[in-house]
Amino acid sequence: ALRQARYETWLSREPVDRPLLGLVWEPDIPQPREFTEPFSENTSVAPEDIRPAEYLPFIEAWHAYVASVRMDFFQRFTPAFGIPWTEAIAGCPVKAAPGSLWAEPCLDDLSRRPEIRFDPSNPWFEKLIEFTDTLVEAAAGRFPVAAPQFRGPLDMLAALRTPAGMCM
Repeated sequence: ALRQARYETWLSREPVDRPLLGLVWEPDIPQPREFTEPFSENTSVAPEDIRPAEYLPFIEAWHAYVASVRMDFFQRFTPAFGIPWTEAIAGCPVKAAPGSLWAEPCLDDLSRRPEIRFDPSNPWFEKLIEFTDTLVEAAAGRFPVAAPQFRGPLDMLAALRTPAGMCM
C-alpha cells in the first residue's frame, strides 16, 4: 500500500520525500525446458503448441522473487518467454529444439513477396492475445502485464530475409 501510494505520487509529479529506489527490467524468463524438451532439433511449432496456462508456474516463481526485492517500482511481466511473436505474426516459421525457440527466414525474393499487412485473425496474434489475457487473469492485479518486446523494421526485415539478405 505504501509502495503504491509512493509510486502514484511520483507518477502524478507531486513532491516526494525522496527519489524512487529500485530497478525496472524486463525479466528475460527463458523458454521453460519442460515446454521444449519433447521437441527434437529443428521441430516446427504452431500457435496451438503454446499453452499459456503451462507458463503460469514460471511467472509465479519470478513474481515471488521480484516481490522479495525491496524497491519502490512495480515489475511488469509479459508473455515473452523467448517466443518470436512479431516474427511469427509476420509469417516466419517458428522452430524449436530442447531449450530454445527461434524464427526462420521466410522471404527469399523481395520481388515475389506477399503483401505485408496486419491481420487480426492471424493465429499467432490470436495466441498472443490469449496468452496476455491468461496472464492478466493470473496477475489478478498483483502485478502489471505488458506486451512483449516487439522488433523494429530492420530487425523484422532481417528476420524475414536473414541479416545478409536484409543488407543486400
